[in-house]
Amino acid sequence: MKKKQQSVKFMVILFAVIVFAVVILSNIYILLVTSRIQDISNQRFSHERELKSLQDELTGLQENMLEFLSSKSSTALSKYLADSQALRMRMLNVPGKTQDEYDLHERELYSLITWYLAIADSAVQGKRGRNVALYTAEYERMTRLRDYINREIDDICLNRFRNQLVDYEAFIDESKRLHMWTLVLLLDSAILALFSIVAIVNQIVSPLNKLVETSKRISDGEFDAPDIQSGQWREINGLINAFNRMKNDISIYIKEVEWKKNVEQDFLRERLNNMKMQQLIKRMELYTMQAQMNPHFLFNTLNTGVQLAIVENADRTSEYMGLLARLFRHNLSVKDVIVPLRHEMEGLEAYFGILQIRFPKTLNIIVDVPEELLDCEVPVSILQPMAENSVIHAFKNKTDVGEIRVTARSENSILTIEVADNGCGMEQETVDRLLAKVPADSATSKVMGLENVIQRLYFFYPDNPDVIKITSAPGKGTAIDIAINLEDKPCIQF
Repeated sequence: MKKKQQSVKFMVILFAVIVFAVVILSNIYILLVTSRIQDISNQRFSHERELKSLQDELTGLQENMLEFLSSKSSTALSKYLADSQALRMRMLNVPGKTQDEYDLHERELYSLITWYLAIADSAVQGKRGRNVALYTAEYERMTRLRDYINREIDDICLNRFRNQLVDYEAFIDESKRLHMWTLVLLLDSAILALFSIVAIVNQIVSPLNKLVETSKRISDGEFDAPDIQSGQWREINGLINAFNRMKNDISIYIKEVEWKKNVEQDFLRERLNNMKMQQLIKRMELYTMQAQMNPHFLFNTLNTGVQLAIVENADRTSEYMGLLARLFRHNLSVKDVIVPLRHEMEGLEAYFGILQIRFPKTLNIIVDVPEELLDCEVPVSILQPMAENSVIHAFKNKTDVGEIRVTARSENSILTIEVADNGCGMEQETVDRLLAKVPADSATSKVMGLENVIQRLYFFYPDNPDVIKITSAPGKGTAIDIAINLEDKPCIQF
């Protein structure tokens, strides 16, 4: 299921709206709490404020009365009448009948104020009638009554305040509780805002950190780094998708460049190998033309032929020279580098015929090659050089009869050809030197002898390091084994 993507801009705006709403609601709540506390305070001291205002009005009315009685000022009389009317209107709001002691006391206080107003009216009438004794006496009564009323108001306020001290602690507790809830609300709002900010920032920063980490890996050459997974933010996903495409395109481009480079290197290497192969095959052709005959062998062969012509009949000399001609013809006629084993055995048979005429009593030759193996393909000119190596090197200083054995067998598609002798053998150091691989382009590569056979086998079968093996020890003879996998084609294409 595809994950629904969101816009960073939309979420930031939504978060700002939510935080703004939380702040507004918090302030509204604080305002309501403050108003509630104010209402409670007003309810607690409303009576005291009302009684205090009565004191102030009585004082004002008393002053206006004194000014009127002193000067008979119409302005003072107007003020008095206005104050008197206001007090009479307030007297209409007498507290209802209750069993509360302070309410009863307050009702008595309102009765005294009504009496005070009646005395004031009497003083005004005395002033208008110019009855000095009357308004003077009435004013003194007003003053005494006002002082008494003030003392009563102070007494009522003081007693009520004392009684309210009992409820003050509850009021303080209520106020603290309201403030505590206000603080909790503000803290919750702040924590909610903080966690929301951290969550949104993490959701934004996390893919960006992955971008930075993958960028560092790419800068270190790790173009196979896995793609960054998309998140829930539309804008960041666009950046991630573009980055992934860029990374994959760069990786593909680098792989193509490396592939082209490898192809070019393989092409150059193939050309070099082809040149080496051409050079080696030319040397093999030269070797074939020379027919593996060195001057020493040709001299001895011709010398033997001359001696036979002197001491024997012409028939044996003819046989000897016929074998020699057959060997020359065999070696010079072939143009291929890979031939059937039959061809190698024919050349070896002519060579062994010459050796048996030369060494009739001192050399014993044994050949054991099954007929069904004669059609197996092998490199040209590999058997005669190995037999010649035995004749030249194996029987030096040997007084008894020498023996050369050539055998062949096949098992699991492996053709094994062995040329063994009972000669003087070789040191292991000599064996290792003969089996050491020589570069094909080496100027020291020989075109004749056992070394040439070994190097050509390495060249034709590069994937088979055990294609030739030499087993020898001083005085123990030498056995050379060639193991060719008939299913593997020799490397001759160039």
